[in-house]
Amino acid sequence: MIQIKDINIEVQKYGGTSVGDLERIAKVAKHVKGCLAPTASGTEARKKIVIVVSAMGKTTDALIAQARKLTSEPNSRELDQLLQIGETQSAALLAMKLLDLGVNARSFTALQIGLETSGRYGNAAILGLKDKDLVFKLLEQFDVLVITGFQGIASGEVVDITTVGRGGSDAIAVALAVELEAACTIYTDVDGVYAVDPRVINNAKRFKIITPNQMIKMFKAGAGVMMGRSVEIAQRFDKPVLVKLSPSFGLSDGGTEIKNPTANGIEYSAYRELIGLGIKKMGTVTIYNLPNVPGIAYRILKGVDANILELIQPLAQNSEDSAIISMLLERDDVSMVAEKINKIISKDKHFPKVSIYQHTNLISLTLVDPIMVDSSGYIEKMLSTLAKRTINVESIFSAEDKLGVVVKEEDYKRATQALSVEFGLTNENQTEE
Repeated sequence: MIQIKDINIEVQKYGGTSVGDLERIAKVAKHVKGCLAPTASGTEARKKIVIVVSAMGKTTDALIAQARKLTSEPNSRELDQLLQIGETQSAALLAMKLLDLGVNARSFTALQIGLETSGRYGNAAILGLKDKDLVFKLLEQFDVLVITGFQGIASGEVVDITTVGRGGSDAIAVALAVELEAACTIYTDVDGVYAVDPRVINNAKRFKIITPNQMIKMFKAGAGVMMGRSVEIAQRFDKPVLVKLSPSFGLSDGGTEIKNPTANGIEYSAYRELIGLGIKKMGTVTIYNLPNVPGIAYRILKGVDANILELIQPLAQNSEDSAIISMLLERDDVSMVAEKINKIISKDKHFPKVSIYQHTNLISLTLVDPIMVDSSGYIEKMLSTLAKRTINVESIFSAEDKLGVVVKEEDYKRATQALSVEFGLTNENQTEE
């Protein structure tokens, strides 16, 4: 069997937009073939590539929509059985095109390579390869393995397919790179990690290097380049990850390396100043005419997952007898939370006059700083910048290493531009590190 030292393995991950249609899949295949080309010197170890793919475009969303046309609450086990189809389709199509180009490639599902996950449906934890030697045997036979992302197998009396949640293909790619001692490249629709979303600010500052800790904070603030769990795996196992523009969108010399300060023996000073501005689509659920009595907040919120709440505004007294609660949530969670609270209200005789209002036309803008030593100065600067441009602030929130404002969606691009310039997050104001 081949040894790690005898081959040069790279794990490459391609997301749903990168394999969104047949034309893009063909571009990815051509790029992969180019990656296998021998160097001029010919002295390097043999190159092998393990590709992790997501479902094509909006395939996962379409499958979920189909399930919900049949039932408002699809069985979680059966939903995972359904959703695995998307990645299997992408992997097979990419392998077909690679074979057509003369590349010795094969596609495999998570079940076939023994990628183990926990038994939690919809958000399973990645446990690792059941038999790592099997993958090395496959690499003896094939130059490229195309693996289904987003899914794994949970062992039991019957082997079950479980999915690892949105963005989980990133985490699977990093986990495979750790196990195979391989390089790891995440190909996406932007050429690296930016201080602000470059699709909103076209001259945003791009990082050449960013630490995993900083990347996790940016992810939580709304940066969608890398899934937080994938960066946590990279951080735990000291695995550098390169984020690059997918060949589906044109080649670039750019890219950002996510790595610990001493990864591969290379030391550099971590950024300690403000690093970025995260953008999230938000909404609120506001409950009016609550009885103004002790324990009312508990009865209302006991069915709501606290992990999805960005901010709960204090119980406000509307009159001597009634009160209001308002919750700030990510937009995708608004209808679900409102539905849960409606069920609680309908079953509780204490809520005869309660009404619920949903609002989804909001955006949160979050300044991220590893230390945030002077949040009061940041708040003042943030609010004055928006005030000068007559942008109304709907809400303010803060924590140890971040603070943010919520604005109406119609104002967020102007607000993002103003804050990016004011805090030096564009190339015109601050040079790349």
